[in-house]
Amino acid sequence: MNELQWTLVIVGGVLIAAMVAYNWWEDRRLRKQALERFGFTDKEPKDNPLAVRNASPNLPPNMGKGGLALNAGLRAEPAFPGSGVQQTTMPFKTDPKLEGTTSDFGQALATAKLSVTSDDTYGLSPIEQHADVGPQPWVDANHTEPAESLDKRLFADFYVRFEWPQESSIWLDFTRRHEHLHHKRMVYAAGVEHSDTGQMAWYQANPFMGASKVLRASIQLANRRGPITAIEFSDVLGILRRFAEAHNAEIEFPDMRDAVSKAESLDRAAAALDTLLGLHCLVPNEVDELLIAKALQDAKWTQQAGVWALIDETGQLSSMTMHKADGKRLLSFQIDVPHSADPIRSLSEIVTVCHWFNQQFGAPLLDDSGQTLNTHAIEGIYQQLLERVKHLDESGFAPGQMAARLLFS
Repeated sequence: MNELQWTLVIVGGVLIAAMVAYNWWEDRRLRKQALERFGFTDKEPKDNPLAVRNASPNLPPNMGKGGLALNAGLRAEPAFPGSGVQQTTMPFKTDPKLEGTTSDFGQALATAKLSVTSDDTYGLSPIEQHADVGPQPWVDANHTEPAESLDKRLFADFYVRFEWPQESSIWLDFTRRHEHLHHKRMVYAAGVEHSDTGQMAWYQANPFMGASKVLRASIQLANRRGPITAIEFSDVLGILRRFAEAHNAEIEFPDMRDAVSKAESLDRAAAALDTLLGLHCLVPNEVDELLIAKALQDAKWTQQAGVWALIDETGQLSSMTMHKADGKRLLSFQIDVPHSADPIRSLSEIVTVCHWFNQQFGAPLLDDSGQTLNTHAIEGIYQQLLERVKHLDESGFAPGQMAARLLFS
């Protein structure tokens, strides 16, 4: 080996050693941080038997009670052809790494009730009484919007309680900087207790015109990026705790083990529900692009930033992108089933427009693997899509509803 080769070997070895050392230091730092906050042992935070609970005597008795107790199996990973895993003939896929079967869903549904009840959304809810001393909380209801209605299954709540009523200027910059943490949505609300009823009314924290003694911060438990982890929960708590300490406030938070367990159970159930349906229409290259655009417009498709979408008054139903390759134009249609306001109608509209292209130009309808779909195959897709939609409806995450769009965001 010459001098240059020896130099490259040495430099490469130093870089690898530095990377290993950094990962060791980062792991040690996070464990130390968890130890300082919660008194963990040297085990993984999620495996620690100690429950995380603030010592505040005002902690609501129902905090930390996870709404889900699933025992479903682990998330099913996508399988590649030839892997030994039986492949479905349906051109469904999950993104990212979300794939399940009807049996996965049945197991999850059998062990947990996911349906929405009247108690599953936040609105006017009574909370514990607090003795008011000095300035009173108030709100200008004419210039302040009610808090967004949140599905309790999807969020964990943290409460920051101030000693005196505070105006929104206290938390305005903080909430704007932390609208998302670890790819999870954060939703903030300011609470004002009605003196006559003793109930807490919740309003959007931004904008908020009034003075409140309670700021509620709700963290999303799971989405397509996965469930919230123990380390992520610890980080969220640390950020909120530093904010509370800076304003001489107390913080109340749910049990970490309960929240993480609930998030993981929700994530496993979602894996059996999440569905993306891809269909493709292969149009000859000699067909003028303007003619394709006119046909799509006649079928009520609209173009936005290079992407075609089928939209009605309920929202977006499906999308389409156009690709050029090997003398062909590939029209790639996609139905994001949990997000689509009407997946069944979306499939019908896609098949209709592709049938027109087939009649006019001989353009075949293909699945994701490139296989041509005949009438029998399309009917099979339709029946399986009906089953997927039924499962989402029964779970309380009906396609197109806010709960489904949040969980599968």
